[in-house]
Amino acid sequence: MNTSVRETIIWGGGAIGGVIACELARAGQQVTLVDIVEAHVARIRESGLELVAPDGSSRATAISACTPQELSGQYARIILCVKGQHTTAATQMLTPHLREDGWVLSMQNGLTEHRVAALAGASRTVGAHVNFAADYLEPGRIQYGGKGSMLIGAFAPDASRHAMDATALLSTAFQDVRLTDNLQGYKWSKVCLGAMLFVTAMSNETMAEQFENPALEPLWHALAAEVLRVADAAGVQPEPFDGFEPACLTATANPAQVRHALDGIAHHCRTAWVAKPRSGIWRDLHVRHRPTEVDPQITDVVLHAQRLGLQAPIVQQLVGLIREIENGKRAASPDNALELLGALAC
Repeated sequence: MNTSVRETIIWGGGAIGGVIACELARAGQQVTLVDIVEAHVARIRESGLELVAPDGSSRATAISACTPQELSGQYARIILCVKGQHTTAATQMLTPHLREDGWVLSMQNGLTEHRVAALAGASRTVGAHVNFAADYLEPGRIQYGGKGSMLIGAFAPDASRHAMDATALLSTAFQDVRLTDNLQGYKWSKVCLGAMLFVTAMSNETMAEQFENPALEPLWHALAAEVLRVADAAGVQPEPFDGFEPACLTATANPAQVRHALDGIAHHCRTAWVAKPRSGIWRDLHVRHRPTEVDPQITDVVLHAQRLGLQAPIVQQLVGLIREIENGKRAASPDNALELLGALAC
């Protein structure tokens, strides 16, 4: 059996995985992309993986690609980039290919690392906060929508050397990759922003337009404060990133602080995510018509709240609205956010 130390496996070649695979390959790293979509794998084999830049230009990069059934051997470095709802199934498939002394890096939205660690082992699990913008457009074609922060951290203390190795690897392809000892602080901040992005996905208005809308300020504040209250109860100190300032969105924040926080988010949407005016959640709902990552990305907030003896009614209602859109029972409309806003007074 082949046991590779140098080769990096990218498990999941969608938005995040596609960008990671292209950039690592361009940096000279030996990369194999593994994806369950046979048409995606076939297109990459035929003509490379095309990455569309924010200005519309594109470039195809030759990358080795295969389906999970075709992969053989064991590898020291596996980067997991599947949607959150596929974490357990993907980890079960990749674990036999992970060397005993290797690591798996979860580069996913949501609080997925504990699911990876349960199968791969906490000492072999590394997590990441990823905030660049990207979309899967079609087989073999990924849109890079704009820059964002990237931080790497160990899931458990005995995975720290693996976190350093993962940071060094990604630093060959991305600028400003940082190692953090507060991974959960960044993950909870991203989950908080993610809950807000789920709200924006219920309308065809852009993310920036909705964050700049004064009428929605009470909703943004109440939703963010609810998520941050759960993080605080879990003993997590949320971290600021890319214009998102959790300290300005807590329950005790004043209106000026809230407006400052929303302006920071909107500014990042307009100036950094220049080729992605709407979220990937919006694309899942209204373009690809497929389930979103509401499970487990947002439902995890509710589960953590329940474990800590808290309630998360706004998050729960948001989950219900998203599921109605997924099931075709609700259309995209600004009224969806207004309905959620109206529920705050109940």
